[in-house]
Amino acid sequence: RRVLFRSNGGFAVPGSNLITVYRQEEWDRVLLHEAIHALNWDWSVPAKPLPCWGLDPRSTLTPSLFEAWTELYAEWLWCGWHNKSWRQQLDWQKHQAVQVLCRAPAVWNEDTNIFAYYVLKACLAPHIAFLWTLSPITEEETRNYVLCDLVTPTLDQLRATAVKTAPNSLSMRMTKP
Repeated sequence: RRVLFRSNGGFAVPGSNLITVYRQEEWDRVLLHEAIHALNWDWSVPAKPLPCWGLDPRSTLTPSLFEAWTELYAEWLWCGWHNKSWRQQLDWQKHQAVQVLCRAPAVWNEDTNIFAYYVLKACLAPHIAFLWTLSPITEEETRNYVLCDLVTPTLDQLRATAVKTAPNSLSMRMTKP
């Protein structure tokens, strides 16, 4: 049985060389993202949100949270490919996460990939060097450490910033324009 991973710009079949990119904008970042899926470099993380994130427990994160790692990894590779500043990319991720969070209801019932692609990714990003040493995360204790103990303080900071932030124009572009 083959599992197809779809993003907002392409899809891949894990363990194969089938990668399709159908979005011209950021095609190279989408290609990197889908190559990570095709090469089975994804993380396996729970499909339900962890209580430490403060999301509605009825939330469904589709297709799953590993998209946060896959996108973070793709953006890091994209910065290297284009000789772009990782610091500027981190600032862009934080800006996008705050803009998403300042539009979010008090209790967020996630039924899209917005949390994974924009918020969780921005929370994982400051720890990318440490995360490299753990990939893939397989033990539950380590997974909880990374996804709660590392993510929650950053998520709390982003939420605190979002409360004081007025929504403005939001680009859904993953890489800093």
